[in-house]
Formats: sequence, structure tokens, C-alpha cells
Amino acid sequence: RRSVINEIMSSTAALVICTKNRPALAVAPFAPIDTLLPAARVKVMIDRAVDITTNLVTEENMDMKIEMLRDLESLLLVPQNFNRGTTPTEVPQKPAKTYLDAYDKYRNQVSILEKPGAMLVQNGEIDAWKRLKRQ
Repeated sequence: RRSVINEIMSSTAALVICTKNRPALAVAPFAPIDTLLPAARVKVMIDRAVDITTNLVTEENMDMKIEMLRDLESLLLVPQNFNRGTTPTEVPQKPAKTYLDAYDKYRNQVSILEKPGAMLVQNGEIDAWKRLKRQ
């Protein structure tokens, strides 16, 4: 019990140290609804599977167990379309201007010896973005 409390306190202290210049606010991640719906559907499916499994362990009636196993099988083994009813988001033609500006700002701040490495990192990031865009 004490080790858990000590662990919580040490992680809290680290959080305070990292955010001493700014107030630490807990902000929920933001994303468009169409982006969040598939993840929510997966969570509901997993929760349902856990509930069925929990009930399966405690159930004594064999007919009910067979029915629960069928439900679990259809839930986990049959492919499901978690993206149904969502509109695909358009991929931008090029990376965001603020993203590119951040790299420019960093390249201007580093020493002359670090500039080629910074350019390689930026080009690698943009290349990875283009590959993901093609998929």
C-alpha cells in the first residue's frame, strides 16, 4: 500500500517539476466525432466481451454457457466494421504550415554542425507523412 502511495507521490512530484512555469491542466484529447466513433465502438465491443466472459465463468447452466460462447464467438471472431457511418477525413495535400515553421525555427536556433541533421530529421518526418498519406 505504501509503495503505491510513494509511486503516486513521485509521479506527481515529477509532474509539478515539469510544469512549474505553467499551471497543469487536465484537458481531454480533442478529435472530430467521426474520428472518435470507431475507437468508442471497439471499447464497447471489448467491454461486452469482458462482461460475457465474466458471466460465462459464473454460469452453471450448460445451455446458457453454450449460448454465451456463441455470443462471444460472434463478437470476437466475426469481422466487424467499426468505421460504419463515418465519413473519411480528407488528408491535406502538404504538412501544416505551423508544423513546417516549427522545423524552420528549430533549424535557425541550432549550431551550424547540427543543421544538416535537423534537415534530415525534417525530411524523414515529411517522407513518413507522405507514405502514410498514400496508404
